[in-house]
Amino acid sequence: MSVLDWDKPGRVVSIEEWKGISADSAPPGVYTPNMSDEDMKKWKAKYVGGKNPRVEIRKTVIGKERQAPKRMTWMKTLTNCAQVLIIVDEDSVRMSANGTMDFPDGEFGELLQAVTEARLALAERQK
Repeated sequence: MSVLDWDKPGRVVSIEEWKGISADSAPPGVYTPNMSDEDMKKWKAKYVGGKNPRVEIRKTVIGKERQAPKRMTWMKTLTNCAQVLIIVDEDSVRMSANGTMDFPDGEFGELLQAVTEARLALAERQK
């Protein structure tokens, strides 16, 4: 069974509404995915050609609720959430995120499968 989803997710709000989301010193949209909760949970893949062919994988990971550190006295529990970007090219894998990547156990197991599928798709495209 494949974990990568190659379909482009649909928008849930208009671009104008999305650009209206703001925070101090952050770009419009404030790293807020403009897609359904269901689409955010998928391993979304996109092939990018050109001089540096690659597969870009995006996923939102939401960790389980945990007890907040003692220094955070104003909050009892904490849930980490991050948008993860994984770039797979011929000879490397790069990962970045906008926060703490707190993978639930099953999703972390899918990470290697997603990278493997991306490599296979990249090799197939380069034939």
